[in-house]
Amino acid sequence: MPKLPKIILVFLIVNLFSLSSFSEQISTNQISELIKTGKIVPLNTNNDNSKCVMILQINGKKFCSLVALDEKPQQITSKVWHKIKFDERPWNAAWSNNYPLNNSRINVVEHIVNGDNINNWKELITETSINGDNVLNAGEYAHSFISSKDMKIIGQIFNESEKEAVYEAKILNPKDNTIIENALTRAVFVQAKNKTKTLYLLTYSKKAELTKKEKTKWLNLLKESSL
Repeated sequence: MPKLPKIILVFLIVNLFSLSSFSEQISTNQISELIKTGKIVPLNTNNDNSKCVMILQINGKKFCSLVALDEKPQQITSKVWHKIKFDERPWNAAWSNNYPLNNSRINVVEHIVNGDNINNWKELITETSINGDNVLNAGEYAHSFISSKDMKIIGQIFNESEKEAVYEAKILNPKDNTIIENALTRAVFVQAKNKTKTLYLLTYSKKAELTKKEKTKWLNLLKESSL
């Protein structure tokens, strides 16, 4: 989802009466049955939501799904970054979406390691573009994200300017401060001659704390990727 790396790791918007375009393959009967059996519950914004496989918005209210919802495999044809530098393992584009948000247009593509599950991934690479008149520049976005009040985050910015920033976010379980997700992001801000603003994000996320070696590797790979 942008795809900002939230405590939950797949952001899905569903309306029981009018499914959004990127979720229209999910059965409303399935969702209704899961609510009845307690497998989809109201989202608790004050406590640990680390067991959420997905977050759904149903009739304007947020819910936590404790199980993966069955979806037909997507055929991913879009991309945001011209060339992503992956590591030596095979990675596959597994989920994508393009949607409006607050007078902006968000485009997201998620990649997982071959054999992993997009609904219960261990590592994730997310490419995102945010296009609109009120888009933050790279440095502003980095500061805004790591200071978010919606999540408990330990963050650091490695370098920043209006055009480009690289930052880390460790998302913590609010109950015991264990690390739920460790993410590294490269942000690139572009303003076209017609004044159109676009923020490009490339994020590597892992559901564990990154070692120093892993952090160095992925910071280099993010840097070697190109628009």
